[in-house]
Amino acid sequence: MGINHAVEEQGFLSSLEDQINLQEAARESALIRGNAVAYAELCDLLGSKDIDEDLYQRGHAELILQRRRQENLTAGLEHAEKKPYFIRQRDLDLLFYSTLEAVFYGSHNLRIPQEMLDVLNPDEGIAKFCAAGLLKRGNAHTQINIPRDFLLLALRMDETAYTLSDICNMRNKSRKTFSDAPGAQSLRLSALSQEVQQVFVDSFFRKYRPSNRESPQDPNCFYDPNCDDNNKRVYVRNIARTLNQK
Repeated sequence: MGINHAVEEQGFLSSLEDQINLQEAARESALIRGNAVAYAELCDLLGSKDIDEDLYQRGHAELILQRRRQENLTAGLEHAEKKPYFIRQRDLDLLFYSTLEAVFYGSHNLRIPQEMLDVLNPDEGIAKFCAAGLLKRGNAHTQINIPRDFLLLALRMDETAYTLSDICNMRNKSRKTFSDAPGAQSLRLSALSQEVQQVFVDSFFRKYRPSNRESPQDPNCFYDPNCDDNNKRVYVRNIARTLNQK
């Protein structure tokens, strides 16, 4: 009985070792072929020691997008539940009043598709809205040279936002869903479809939509809850509510 059990156990261990060896070989093959999705799946299965970080990050983003599309198909496109875009109010509390105003105004002048939000860290999304609020104010974005290429535009927006010390502080202290190593965000964004990329670019280059404080006679103006005050918490609550409902 004991001998039979030992033999069975040895056979199981040999089979497990063979399986791991096959998976390691498959991962090496995926690396050589540049198959980001297969590589990321196998890295998650086998562990992340000594991996190609760039290929893994791109594959990880593509996997998230694939799962998101599958969830939509399973639930029905009209009734699919949207994944919450979590930004903590305490992270927004780190921002100055002027920065919060830029983020709030930017959120009314930029559309970040859900598929794009799914592959952004919260601070990266906030940076995009902040940049939109800064670069588009008074249609300034039509007067300066801003690239229309999706990845270059995203980079330009980050360069604008992360020059602010409070945005950098929030980046350092906020939660991360993905690696924020240099170049990691671009790898994630490159996994997005051309359609999603174009929605983002087109929304940025649309005419600036003013607030009721700036242009009260404009029928398309949005309401600024701080039009008669300078209450930082008002912006924090509104931004958190808006982004977490996307």
